[in-house]
Amino acid sequence: MPRRDRSLIPRTRLWVVFAASVVGCGDAATPAPAPAAVETRTGDDKTAPIEAFVASPTVPGLLVVLSASHEAARRALGPHVLRYELRHTVTPREIPELPAVDEGTPRVLDVQDLLELRWASAPGEPPRFHLKQGPPGVDNAQVEHELIVLDEQAYTRLPHRGWLTRPLDGSIHEQWLDDAQRSVHDLVEFAAPALALAVVEDGDAVVITLSKADASGPASTRHVGQAWREHVQFDRVAGTIALDRATGRWREATVELTYHLEDDAGRPVDGALTFAGTLTPAEGLTIEAPPAEPLPERLRLEEERKRLLDGLAAF
Repeated sequence: MPRRDRSLIPRTRLWVVFAASVVGCGDAATPAPAPAAVETRTGDDKTAPIEAFVASPTVPGLLVVLSASHEAARRALGPHVLRYELRHTVTPREIPELPAVDEGTPRVLDVQDLLELRWASAPGEPPRFHLKQGPPGVDNAQVEHELIVLDEQAYTRLPHRGWLTRPLDGSIHEQWLDDAQRSVHDLVEFAAPALALAVVEDGDAVVITLSKADASGPASTRHVGQAWREHVQFDRVAGTIALDRATGRWREATVELTYHLEDDAGRPVDGALTFAGTLTPAEGLTIEAPPAEPLPERLRLEEERKRLLDGLAAF
C-alpha cells in the first residue's frame, strides 16, 4: 500500500484546543496527557435519551443526549450545515520580565477556530460533504485544513497549497464528523462539575439555559481520566442550548466560560472561552469537486527493493 501523508488529516477534535491551550502554558511545562475516552460519549442514536432528559433534566442526561453520533444527525436531518466559532484564551496572571533559569516563560495563548461542515447526502446515500477548519476571518488559501468527500473520492488541502485527490480508502472521516457533531458535548462536559441547568419546552424545541451551580451543592458530575481538569475552578458559566424535540439533536448553542487554575509549574492562569454553533437542515445542498492533482504516492521499502533486485537472484 502507498504510504499516506498524515499531514493531510484535518483536525476536528475540539479538545485539541483545550489540551494545547490550558496545560502547556510555559516553555518548560510538562506535556498534557491525551484526553481519555469519557463515559458520557455513548453514541446512543435513539430518541429515548431526550425523553428521559426532559422528564428529569440532569447534566449527565444532557451529556448522553449530546453524545449522539454524526450518523444519527444526518439520518434525522438529511443534508445540513454544521458551523461553529470558538475562541479560547489562557492568560498567566504574572509574566516575569526575566524568568528563572530552567523554568520557562508563561505565555498568553489565544486560540481562534472556525469549523464548517456541509453535508449534502440524503440518508442511505454515499458520503458527499465539505469540511473545513481554521482561524476565522482569513481567506480560503489560509484555511488550516480542508476535506471534500464525493462518493468514493477524497480531496484534501493544506494552507497555501493546492488540492490533492485520492480514492477514499477508509472510514476515519467518520471520527472527524463525530467530533464536529459532539463539539457541544465536549464543552458541556468541560463545565459539567460547575454546571446548573434550566429547561423550557418551546414548541418543537427544548431550550436549556446554562449557569454556574451553587458552590455549596454537590457536583453534578466529575471528569473521567483527565487529571488536569479536576483542578479547574469556574468563575462564570453561561449559555443556551436548543435541542430538537423530535430527534434530540442540537440546533443551536452558545457557551461562555471563565475559569482559573494553576499550570504545570504551579503558576496561576486565567482562561476564557466563547462558543457559538448552529446545526441547520439544508435541502438542495450541492458539493462540487475542486480542480486537484493526484496525491503523490511512495512505494514501501520492501516493494522498492523487490523491483530493484528483480532478476538478480539467479546470478
